[in-house]
Amino acid sequence: MTMTALLLLVMVAHCIAVPMPGDETDKRLQAEKYLSRFYHLPAGLLGARKSSDVLQTKLKEMQAFFNLKVTGKLDAETFDTMKLPRCGAPDVGEYNVSPRKLKWPNNNLTFRIENFTPDMKKADVERAIRQAFNVWASVTPLTFKRLHSGIADIMISFAARDHGDFNSFDGPNGLLAHAYAPGKGIGGDTHFDEDENWTKESNDYNLFLVATHEFGHALGLEHSREAGSLMFPTYSYSPGFPLSEDDIDGIQELYAQGEPKYLEVGTTLTLEPDVSTVQQPIDSIMWKYGTNLVVDWDPSGHTYFGSFRGRTTLDPRTLRLDINRLTLADSGQFSVETNHRGVGTYEVKVIKPPPTPSIKTQPLVCEFTCALKCTADTQDLGPVSYEWKEDEGEWTKGDALKNISSSDTPEKFSCRLRTPVRTSEASIPKDNPLYKPPDGLTFGDIFGLRIGILCGVAVIAVITVISLVKCRPGDVELGK
Repeated sequence: MTMTALLLLVMVAHCIAVPMPGDETDKRLQAEKYLSRFYHLPAGLLGARKSSDVLQTKLKEMQAFFNLKVTGKLDAETFDTMKLPRCGAPDVGEYNVSPRKLKWPNNNLTFRIENFTPDMKKADVERAIRQAFNVWASVTPLTFKRLHSGIADIMISFAARDHGDFNSFDGPNGLLAHAYAPGKGIGGDTHFDEDENWTKESNDYNLFLVATHEFGHALGLEHSREAGSLMFPTYSYSPGFPLSEDDIDGIQELYAQGEPKYLEVGTTLTLEPDVSTVQQPIDSIMWKYGTNLVVDWDPSGHTYFGSFRGRTTLDPRTLRLDINRLTLADSGQFSVETNHRGVGTYEVKVIKPPPTPSIKTQPLVCEFTCALKCTADTQDLGPVSYEWKEDEGEWTKGDALKNISSSDTPEKFSCRLRTPVRTSEASIPKDNPLYKPPDGLTFGDIFGLRIGILCGVAVIAVITVISLVKCRPGDVELGK
């Protein structure tokens, strides 16, 4: 009896140890569903006995993307990776930047939060969303304005399961959120799975981190193959500034780096990053100018370097950097790192104050049409625009050259320069050379008449002199 019982126990243990065919089939179906969603395995063949070449090709593609051992087999490491919580966007295909490089046509975008998750306070949700947009704004020229009604470029909502976009969520864990690439209609819209537990901490799923990732998609980014990148498909919590160099390079390929910050020679530059996204406590701060150090700080003290020594101050609590007495040589790129992670980059242009311009007429004498030129030394002023004023009217934008004709009625013209920092003093008003006063003569006519009168007087004077010479008394006697 004892031997029989022992044999039965061995047989039961053996049966438990051997995978059931049903388990293998379910595992295969889950893998095929995953590959269909993220790697374009033909959905119509799910569950069918497709050729091993098709499945192996997609498995190899997925394994290569996640830097796994490329075997083409559904091994334990590959299947475990498939079960990780992740973004719902595909890892390959035209959804991504390549090959079409989808992006917004302008840099001033709007967003609207349609509803809120009950997992967090409303203010905390708003803060997480705003901070996520600020991350992308810190390395691009993009701006994000919140709308409270109407249709925004990026519509943000929380929903569960099937929520009307034919891209259903799957319950807790698994798919956390998805966002659509830039475009009309649903383009840019971002959806968060309400079945997840959203937090502002490191537990469960940090809304700030997931939102920053999804907004990367809403701006046109694809998934990254680098595990340390924010745009890597699977979720992991990491405090501090979330963007890696790969993330920054990707977004700046779509949207050029932030517009330069212009300041005039002799003024003070102030750079103040968003410290709310920085990992605390701060153990190190490094500000750089290009590849050269400006200041290096740690809790024991700080050191200023090069030409910045003696005119630079750093506030380690806010990361604020002030540089006084700017020179033209200070133009360039400044960047800051805290705890050896990048926080932001800033392009700075130092320019001269704009001079007072003058107006010249081309050609010098006008008859029916001519041009007025607003002239000044514009070197080292940055991009310059011109403004014109007629008599005591309003200033209007224009070019350096202003074409005028006899039909123009202003009596005087003035011009001034506008740089990215300020506007110059106005030029001395210039008379309209084609202006017709009440007597019907233009300034050109009057000028020409004066020239004519002077020429006439000169001719008369010459004739008079010649006549006097011919009529000298001595000449008369000789003529007899």
